[in-house]
Amino acid sequence: GCRTPSLPMGLLFAECDVTVAVVGVAAFGATHLFIAGVCGSSGHTPTGEERRNHAHVLGHQAASLLAVSILGIVGALYWYLWMGDMHSQVAGFTSSSERFLVSFPPSVFIGEVNVAFQVYDFMATALVPKLRSPIMLAHHVMAGSLAALTCYPRAFGIDASSLSNYDLMFFFGVTELSTVPLAVHDALKLLPLHLKTYPSLNLLNEVCKPLFAFIFLAVRCVHWPFVMGAFGSMHLDMFLSDAPTKPVHAFYIVMSSAMTVLQYFWGFKIVTILISVAMGSSGSDKKNHAKKSE
Repeated sequence: GCRTPSLPMGLLFAECDVTVAVVGVAAFGATHLFIAGVCGSSGHTPTGEERRNHAHVLGHQAASLLAVSILGIVGALYWYLWMGDMHSQVAGFTSSSERFLVSFPPSVFIGEVNVAFQVYDFMATALVPKLRSPIMLAHHVMAGSLAALTCYPRAFGIDASSLSNYDLMFFFGVTELSTVPLAVHDALKLLPLHLKTYPSLNLLNEVCKPLFAFIFLAVRCVHWPFVMGAFGSMHLDMFLSDAPTKPVHAFYIVMSSAMTVLQYFWGFKIVTILISVAMGSSGSDKKNHAKKSE
């Protein structure tokens, strides 16, 4: 069956098998092809095979921006503004299984959009030479499998409509908020002539850099451990119990641990870059001051 709950701001998300995922793959693919077609016929891009590759990279950035905007903005609105009752309900749970099996259709929507994006991104990465990377292909397989397991557990032999609905909103939704300014920056840097021609675009490009760093550190390095701590404890508790879903919990524990390490690895790199930029700026100011004094 298909159940459509009424949600804040008039949004209606249907909890139906793979409908959202299928529509999502089509939407991301169509966005990619449309932008690639427009850019491929533009005189502002390179010529020949290089132009086609460049156009497809731009198409990929446009589709990625659409996906992370849906995931990040909808996820953040729910988590920080619309999930008050849900937060209270989960806080009152007395067993890990309640949190694991709680039903929250908007989270399933977020998960299905993520499945769609990973499927699209895998195909784009495999087919576009400039995007092709074994590491990224492996990433899409792992992330897509995790999202699919969460949204479609019956396909993996688990008798439940969906899993970890509550936590899914944060990990597949809120965390992508930091990727929005990054996707804008990555798209704009592929258009150097436009950045020179339109100062407002160049300003937007420059604003996106610190905005990405701030949101990433705030969400993925500061807020992340609080949610991950409860999420990991839930799965560890169920793994150590007599639950018949031990392999599922082991998978979640391994994947969440790896993802946590990655967050702090990237966070460390961002902080290192920020310190380097700050010190470089400070050094330049001192040199300019010294020259003026002379």
